[in-house]
Amino acid sequence: MNTKKLTTIFIFCISSFLLFAQQSTVTIAILYFKDGELDKAKSAIDEACVHEKTSSKAKTWFYKGDIYMDIYTSENPAYKNLADNPGEIALQAYKKSIELDGSGGDYAENSKDHLINLAKNAVYVGAAQYQNADYSKALISFILAQKINPKDTNAYLYGAYAAEELKDYKKAKSFYIHLKDNINYKGADVYINLARIFENADNDNEKALQIIKEGRVSQPDNGDLMAAEAHLYQVTGKIDEAIMNLEKLVQKEPTNTDFLINLASFYDTKGETNKAIEYYKKAINIKPNDLDANYSLAVMFYNKGAEIYEKTMDMDLAQYQREGMQLENKANGYFKQSIPYFEKSHNIDPKDKTTLNNLKMIYNSLNMKSDEMRIDQALKNAGN
Repeated sequence: MNTKKLTTIFIFCISSFLLFAQQSTVTIAILYFKDGELDKAKSAIDEACVHEKTSSKAKTWFYKGDIYMDIYTSENPAYKNLADNPGEIALQAYKKSIELDGSGGDYAENSKDHLINLAKNAVYVGAAQYQNADYSKALISFILAQKINPKDTNAYLYGAYAAEELKDYKKAKSFYIHLKDNINYKGADVYINLARIFENADNDNEKALQIIKEGRVSQPDNGDLMAAEAHLYQVTGKIDEAIMNLEKLVQKEPTNTDFLINLASFYDTKGETNKAIEYYKKAINIKPNDLDANYSLAVMFYNKGAEIYEKTMDMDLAQYQREGMQLENKANGYFKQSIPYFEKSHNIDPKDKTTLNNLKMIYNSLNMKSDEMRIDQALKNAGN
């Protein structure tokens, strides 16, 4: 017998067996994967991906992508934490399969199709993570979807929301800017949220106003953008522009008490008292129990009275006898006008001590003792 020949045959058999064993590891991974045993499938495919005989096969990496995508989307606690960032691993596996298989290969084409599914899954998973307040993982998922599909509106929009929750305003801004400049997404929320970041995080009110104006170009009649623009005109000291915007908003939504109250406030700031009163009263007629409207109108009347009353404080006796009484009567007239609105505010919020103290001062000034005593008792009940 030729010993050398037997030895050669033996070595060949061993080599063939080892090659078969490694190739069967991929098959085993596939079988476990199809049975839903992701832990065992992961172990087998990880082994196949590092072995020299199977690590260069497009099939190996394709199934690694599939297995890790299922781990990524699994709701089973035993599987969902099998790997850190399984979605990213799946992405890299599919890309490797495409690279190895070349253009037009079956595994390359299947990998491209499954990448589309991975992008969709990343948005769904990210949304669930966001709902569970796991904003860090949600952001990772949305960024994964962005990598695969840079035109996915939801991936960038939801990614911006997650980044804002994490106070990563730089990233949130980049996502919003990508939406409006690269995807041509013109939703009002993008402009409003981006402007809010510039205003509150960057303290750049002028830039915020510029962003809102940009949004108004594409959506000139959008009420939310108009309201944001009016607000930014206010914070940048452009009161006339704010009033002009709010007048348009009131024409558009005449029963919106927020617009009416803001418009009244701007007219008050500008010193146009009659206009301010007009709009506060319109708001109250629409919504009688609106605390802001009632209290703001009361304070406006009260402040007018207080301004006049203060003029009497520096008068000498002769001047007071000539002018003081007349001024006090005028001041008391404004105080009286404020009473029904302060009383309404008190009825709406009985525990508010500022309202009660204002009423007490007014009733004291008007020598309305019984009402002053009533308010004193209300202050005691409020814990004063």
